[in-house]
Amino acid sequence: MATSTGDEMHRVFTNDPIHFKSLVNSIVEVETVHGSGTHKGILFTIDPVSETVILLDPVEDYLNMKIITGLNVKNIKCIQSTNVPKIPDNLFKEDWAKYISEEELESKRIKLRDWLLKNTIPIIESGKTLKLSDDMLIIEPPYGPEQCMSSNEIVLSKIQNLVKSMPE
Repeated sequence: MATSTGDEMHRVFTNDPIHFKSLVNSIVEVETVHGSGTHKGILFTIDPVSETVILLDPVEDYLNMKIITGLNVKNIKCIQSTNVPKIPDNLFKEDWAKYISEEELESKRIKLRDWLLKNTIPIIESGKTLKLSDDMLIIEPPYGPEQCMSSNEIVLSKIQNLVKSMPE
């Protein structure tokens, strides 16, 4: 795809996603185009299409986050790729376990299992996980539509809708 100049290709076709990936979890310096200076932090992620960057800056007991849209990114330079402070894997995952007891969780699992069976979905239990045959779909605690996982989008959509329609 050419830009308005006719000869120049859009940056999405010339970007190197492997290079972008190599920068993730490194300390980088992002230079911006509109004179707002540079931003330094741990590169949490970068979108290879829009070039939007998310930088994290650990400060004592919390993390500062900067989102720099791709249109403002002029250059990204790696400052340090080793001995970088570890970013928690569950940074953006809600810790639902704080808000629900084991008894409530068990009750939700049984209620959902019974609801799916009532709707002729051949669900089986594997520990705390509910599964559809051959791992076609799994439902993890706390058993909401967001915890349904499947590589088959049609099955996923149907089960999520069933979970949403389950009576209280």
